[in-house]
Amino acid sequence: MSTSLVSVIIPTYNRETYIEKAISSVAEQTYPNIEIIVVDDGSQQNYAKAICDKFSNCQYTFKNNGGLSSARNHGIRLAKGNYIAFLDDDDYWHPVKIEEQVAVLEKYEEVDLVHCFAAVVDENNTETGTLIGPSKAKVSLRSGNVFWNALGVWVVKSPTPLIRRTVFEEGLMFDDNIKVGEDIDFYQRLFYKHMIYFISETLAYYRVYEDSNRLSQQSQKYLGVELRMW
Repeated sequence: MSTSLVSVIIPTYNRETYIEKAISSVAEQTYPNIEIIVVDDGSQQNYAKAICDKFSNCQYTFKNNGGLSSARNHGIRLAKGNYIAFLDDDDYWHPVKIEEQVAVLEKYEEVDLVHCFAAVVDENNTETGTLIGPSKAKVSLRSGNVFWNALGVWVVKSPTPLIRRTVFEEGLMFDDNIKVGEDIDFYQRLFYKHMIYFISETLAYYRVYEDSNRLSQQSQKYLGVELRMW
C-alpha cells in the first residue's frame, strides 16, 4: 500500500449536526496516511474544534466567513498531502474510498482526478435508493478528457473526488467570488487541462434533507454562474 499523504479538507459553517460523522468516516479509512483539515468558515458557535480534537489526525483552523470556495482554498493552502480530497460536513465516505482512489492515481500517472458514485442518504444515514453518477451506458464518458461531454451536462459530485496536489500548484483554485455553484466552475476548468478517471463503485454518501440554509436548496443563487464561467 502507498504511503503518500492524503489531505482531506472539511469546511464547516454553523452546522454541527453531521460533522462528527463526516470526520469519523475519514478517520476510519483503511488507507493509513491521512491528515484531516477542518476549516471553520466563521461559525457563530465554536463546535467544530471540540469534535476535531477527538481525532488524532484532525487539525482545526478558524477563518472569517468567506464562503465555501474561500474555505476550501484556505484548506488547500494548509494541506501537506500529495493528494487532496474535499468532504462537506454533512456527507461521509465508505471506508475503502481513499485506498482505492490512491491506487488509481499511483497506477495511472496521466490521471489527475479520480471520482466515483455517491449514494444519497437521509438524516439517519439511510440510503434512499438514489445513486448519483452515470448510467451504465455512460460510465465510459466519466473518464479521460471529458471537457466537452461534461460541459453543461454533469459535474463531479462534492464528496467523490481525490485530486493530485500538482493540479493546485498550477494555480487552479476555487473562485472566491462564486458563493453557490463553485464546483461547477472549478471542475469544468479542471476538465479543460486534466485527465480524470471514474471508479464504478459507490464510495461516497451524499446527504439530502430539509434545511433552508443548505446552499444546494437556494436555487436563485445559482443564477449567473454560467456567465461567470464563460
